[in-house]
Amino acid sequence: MSTFIFATDVPDVLPSTSAWELVSNSRMFRSPLTNAVQTAARKGSHWKISLSFNNLSGEDRANLQAFLTKLEGQEHRFSIIDHSFVRRGSGVDTGLVTAASSGNTLNFTRSLTSSISIDKGDYISANGQLFMCTTAMAATTATTGLSVGVSPAVRNSSVGAAVDLDTPSGVFMLTSSASWDTKPGLFSSFSIDAIEDVLAT
Repeated sequence: MSTFIFATDVPDVLPSTSAWELVSNSRMFRSPLTNAVQTAARKGSHWKISLSFNNLSGEDRANLQAFLTKLEGQEHRFSIIDHSFVRRGSGVDTGLVTAASSGNTLNFTRSLTSSISIDKGDYISANGQLFMCTTAMAATTATTGLSVGVSPAVRNSSVGAAVDLDTPSGVFMLTSSASWDTKPGLFSSFSIDAIEDVLAT
């Protein structure tokens, strides 16, 4: 199994529409006697995406066809960003690495002392997992003891993995075989449905 990078194989192609959904692994139990409700949350919450690419032609069409074909259905994985993402926080640091993390808190350190901040709704990725920040981190020049609330919960707490704030991506697998429709003039439209691979982290 290999993991391919969507932005590398299909450069400069943006989806016409995209839908992102966080699928929680929770269950509801209702008492047949009292109608009392209890809920249970388990590990395994993951992202689900649906992307549409309309009327591609020429090199863009060929690149996406080749990319989907080499995935061989569900055999291989691919990393992709949310193309609609616009980071609200500030500052750049390529030296961010994870510290011991658990639950819905991602801890990290960094090598630079320039100011950096994170806003609610920003994406962040580490250890192959894509998170959305649920808390903000005020601008700081600190290099250690940094943390931010995230969802879904941290699946891999390995220390020292790179943290990406600028182009955060997740690892996904197709949920159905690749296909496309072609119109006269060799214009093709594609639909991609995929889920995050929870075992990739």
